[in-house]
Amino acid sequence: MNNDETNQDKAMLIEPLIERIGDYTKTNYQLVKLKTIGKSADVASQLVSRSLVIVACAMFVLILSMGVSFWLGELLQNTGYGFFCVALFYGLLALLLYYIFHKRIKQYLHNRIIVQLLN
Repeated sequence: MNNDETNQDKAMLIEPLIERIGDYTKTNYQLVKLKTIGKSADVASQLVSRSLVIVACAMFVLILSMGVSFWLGELLQNTGYGFFCVALFYGLLALLLYYIFHKRIKQYLHNRIIVQLLN
């Protein structure tokens, strides 16, 4: 009988521990879920706000480029030459960015994404 009582005492001690483990697991799951939702909302909001800025800058550059193209076209007395000069400028700029800064830009963006996701 003494052995049965000891087993019952142990069972009574273990039951609350098992309940606490279950509560801990549920709480930990909720915490991970909330952290994930918070991080996703942060990344999405930054993506949207930066996208709006990029679109606004792209529109500015587009309209400015058209103005410069027409202005150069007037100076060269051929509108097509103005657009060609501006296109040549952007082509050289793209080559310069690709061959000189491609690795740096890629590494910078890679690091920024990792930092954003881990913080």
